[in-house]
Amino acid sequence: DFPAWDGRHASRFDAVGAFAELAEELSDRDVGNAEGVVVRFVPLAADEPSVRVKLKYPEYLRLHRLVTGLTTTLIWEHLGAGRSVEELVEAVPDEFYAFVTATVTDLMATHDTLVSAAADLAAEVADLPRREAAAIVTAQRAVPPSLVFAALDGKDVAAKAWKLVRPEIPEHYPGWTRPDPAARRTGLPPA
Repeated sequence: DFPAWDGRHASRFDAVGAFAELAEELSDRDVGNAEGVVVRFVPLAADEPSVRVKLKYPEYLRLHRLVTGLTTTLIWEHLGAGRSVEELVEAVPDEFYAFVTATVTDLMATHDTLVSAAADLAAEVADLPRREAAAIVTAQRAVPPSLVFAALDGKDVAAKAWKLVRPEIPEHYPGWTRPDPAARRTGLPPA
């Protein structure tokens, strides 16, 4: 300890003997914006070195993934998991806002168009014999037949449509550059 230091300092947990105790101790903490903790395992023998392990909090990992790997696919996954747009926007820096909102708008519009078109076509063929309805549904190319059949069968069209709007190729936010693999291996900034 440095009694004269009034800045941020590491928390200390003494007498944590087992991983279960450590997990319980860490799960009971209010972590706020903390990244994680470094756990130091002190050896039983004085002549052996201690071992340090860095543990990241799940929220930090989620936010780090958002900021460093923000893609259209990540936004699709976030919304598909039932998380709100507001939660996503709050978690990213301001410069990502336009990219996030444009991607959300595009995904939602495409999704809603598919659901609506499937419902409309299902309503048109609902009173026909199944074989005739199937011929009409499979002959057209505007709406995926699987969505129309799901609507006819009373299944969840929205969930099926959401799977169909998944971006085929993840698009990164404007200004993103691929990390330098050499910097990742060495930990040094690119030259």
